[in-house]
Amino acid sequence: MLPENGTVGEPLAVSYEVNNQKRFWPAFSVTIAELDGVEAFVKQPHAYLLHAAPRTTAIVPAEVIPAARASSPG
Repeated sequence: MLPENGTVGEPLAVSYEVNNQKRFWPAFSVTIAELDGVEAFVKQPHAYLLHAAPRTTAIVPAEVIPAARASSPG
């Protein structure tokens, strides 16, 4: 989940939504990292989820620092 806007060089709070659809088993120790578009950030965005119970959704916060403005489509 991305905010509407951010400022180049300043920390920006983003959130990842992890949906564990397993019926009985929890999800443990999940690392989330951006693979595409990492050049838009000062360092590769990543977050860590310790536990998500079965059939639940967890919100994982992360902080990124934009390195450059995103180009507009078109």
